[in-house]
Amino acid sequence: MTINELLTALCEEMAAEGVPDVLHQPVTLGALWDDLARLAGEPCPAGWRWRSRKSAGSVSP
Repeated sequence: MTINELLTALCEEMAAEGVPDVLHQPVTLGALWDDLARLAGEPCPAGWRWRSRKSAGSVSP
């Protein structure tokens, strides 16, 4: 998938979950990385998911 396809899928998913004005929501790089990897069917780098969730709480479904 291209980055545009991944970002479009993420925005559509967020909008379907009721997130208002999706393109103007604050997001951390860790949360974005986690969700784009999930949508691409790829794992996050070793240990990244644990660190991002521990420091920022649960950031993606």
